[in-house]
Amino acid sequence: MHATFYSAMLVLFVLCQINSLGAVQYLKDSYWDVRNAFKQFESEFGRSYEGREARERLKNFRKNYLEVMEHNKLRDPDYYLEINTFSDLNEDEKNSYLGLANFTEIVSELTEEDHAVIKKRSTEPLEVDHRADGLVTPVKNQLNCGSCWAFSGIGAIEGAYKQTTGYLKSFSEQELVDCYYKDTSTRNACSGGTQRNGFIYAKYKKRLATYNDYRYTGVDGTCDKENLPENAIKNARVTGYKWILTNSDSEVQTAASSRILSVAVHASSMFAYRSGIFTGCPDSTKSAVVNHAMIITGYTPKAWILKNSWGVSWGENGYIRIGRDYSLSDCRVTKWVVYPIMKYQDMGQDDKDDIHAEQDDEDVAVTGIAEQRTTFDSLGAASNAIDGVLNGNYSSGTCSKSQEDYINWWTVKFNVTHTVQTVKIHLQRDDDASLGDIDGATLHVGNRGDYLDPVCGNGIDSSMHVDHVITLDCKNLVGRYLTVDWYFANHPDRERRSLTLCEVEIFAHDNDSGCPGGNVRCTDGLCKPPSFC
Repeated sequence: MHATFYSAMLVLFVLCQINSLGAVQYLKDSYWDVRNAFKQFESEFGRSYEGREARERLKNFRKNYLEVMEHNKLRDPDYYLEINTFSDLNEDEKNSYLGLANFTEIVSELTEEDHAVIKKRSTEPLEVDHRADGLVTPVKNQLNCGSCWAFSGIGAIEGAYKQTTGYLKSFSEQELVDCYYKDTSTRNACSGGTQRNGFIYAKYKKRLATYNDYRYTGVDGTCDKENLPENAIKNARVTGYKWILTNSDSEVQTAASSRILSVAVHASSMFAYRSGIFTGCPDSTKSAVVNHAMIITGYTPKAWILKNSWGVSWGENGYIRIGRDYSLSDCRVTKWVVYPIMKYQDMGQDDKDDIHAEQDDEDVAVTGIAEQRTTFDSLGAASNAIDGVLNGNYSSGTCSKSQEDYINWWTVKFNVTHTVQTVKIHLQRDDDASLGDIDGATLHVGNRGDYLDPVCGNGIDSSMHVDHVITLDCKNLVGRYLTVDWYFANHPDRERRSLTLCEVEIFAHDNDSGCPGGNVRCTDGLCKPPSFC
């Protein structure tokens, strides 16, 4: 569900041409094919470049594009690559999405008590997936900030907290970004750190806010110690951490069978990863420094299952499977492994599950075709066509004004039937309609794709908008289409000001495919961690 239409078609084309080297070579060497692919990339990912920057972005894209095409043309590859949000970045820009500090100084200071003692059990599971055990929160996105260390550390704490208290809570990475280095140095937390930082902070500060109470911004902010949100760690304490530094696949498997592990990896070649068992790191005889942090959430005999922090649209719904056969490549998964120690402490406090509900990260309709239509012209003018981009956001790019004398509507046709939860309609900021009486627009969800489908809400009124955004609760309406209809100011039967729509955000989940982020479909039809059905 989360692979884009463009990426799917790109891979399909390559697979169809896999036995025709001439066709692949033509594609590889064709300037216009690359340029056309770049224009489609710009449209799909909401990018727009001009002048020198456009030339530089095209140069970056060409390099990344050809790497994707060259790899995917292989016969039966272990994994596939794709064009994604990183495809127009150069290597320095990609590095800003990593952010792991050097471990050498830390390891030199470790005592014997800091090392974990791993005792292999007589019987161990061949496969483990802690997402099914309810130890993993939904996939998050660190954005353009080298804060992977915070996400990896928090991910391990979240798993430990669930095991200790029975409650799965999503804790705040932003608190670590804002507050950890403010107590120790003037360093910018987006420039990197280590997972141990999060464990130290939670241990000595004896606090952590929830993700919802201290939302992630992706920038190095100011720590307001006096006004931090309420401590979310209840009836438990982080008392320390343990390292596994043996670089032993067997020992890490034993540890991973019973807990979430925070690990360091070499991730420089993972930006274009789409699916499969990744073996794209250098082999063990070559130098490959660790530069990114993730968490191990499970394993199979052939692969580690890791949760990343680049959003749910990357990889396998935000996850990557990395091969355990070091003869193929070595991503350094087992080299620097650490996990927090958490102990139960009855503080007499009420607790509850607190899974973060960032709608941009899960249950979003990400595939569909959007267009503007009118009662006069079913397709609308080409300049007013609405193109589906990513993450359930549909935008015309320049905003679409209602056309004279006709009922106008935007229609998004989903790839499969969806259950729509919430819709946000963005109005043009300098449009009088967003400041005056707006009652000429209605939202519909159903299987027709027009204004005869069931109504979501009771129409749009100016009093509903907050900062030019109107939010509607659709009460779980189900259908293949979502439609917004509205009237022009001079409609003969209506005396209204003109309405200009710029973007429609759709929060939904599909009814046919599996749920994202390791969740399952519960009896109420919603995607949730298994333990919450």
